[in-house]
Amino acid sequence: MLDALRSCSIEPYTAACLSKDGGILSNVPVLPDMEEQWKVPHLLTYRADILEVFVSQARTSGVTLHLASPIACLDFCTPAATTISGTRFSADFILGADSERSFCRSKLLTNPKSPILSGKIVYRITVRSELLSQHQDLEPLICPPRVTFWVGLGAQVVCYELKRNNV
Repeated sequence: MLDALRSCSIEPYTAACLSKDGGILSNVPVLPDMEEQWKVPHLLTYRADILEVFVSQARTSGVTLHLASPIACLDFCTPAATTISGTRFSADFILGADSERSFCRSKLLTNPKSPILSGKIVYRITVRSELLSQHQDLEPLICPPRVTFWVGLGAQVVCYELKRNNV
């Protein structure tokens, strides 16, 4: 599976933390240090690509997946899940990947808590890599591959390249 993930990922050489005015606060080597020390790579991967690899590898391994199957009832002892359409599935395990309003979490925890809104807003923008590489002062953000983040009072910005669509 790791080879499949690597094929759709970028491995950054460094992770740099900069102050809001661009001063270097830290610059940590990632490649090859991360994998040598922790035995796992640091991969920058688009979420949809990760899901595609997981689904493909699971099916290749003979796992039966039921995606987009909203759950109405969970039986943790069996384990089994009944969908809102009434279909019951039993399994070795159930993975409830159903977001911040998780039905699965609400049934698993005895005192489930809703996510706490921090009042912070996150914006995401994407810029094609070739546009960055056309500007001499921006090209170092992606060449060689790296993660750069700027921190300031009440805000942060993160920049990294993704392989899909050269974003």
